[in-house]
Amino acid sequence: MKVSIRRTGGFAGLIDELGSTEVPPAVIQRLKADRTPEHLGADLFRYEVTVENGANREVLIFRDNDPPDLPNLRDLIHLVQSNT
Repeated sequence: MKVSIRRTGGFAGLIDELGSTEVPPAVIQRLKADRTPEHLGADLFRYEVTVENGANREVLIFRDNDPPDLPNLRDLIHLVQSNT
């Protein structure tokens, strides 16, 4: 599965392409298990995680701090950035 992550928002309204990489399906399953209602806050970042598996494409949205409080999202960002 190919994963790409985009971070937007924050206090300055930034747009950051964090990168993309191939990951095993288990990484995405753990990430989906972390999904909770979005945090509220005008200065929080929005993370768009695009998952492509062949012809299937899914976008997962998270609002969180930087670095994120969600451990699986934080680990995925680290993995993507270390492979870019």
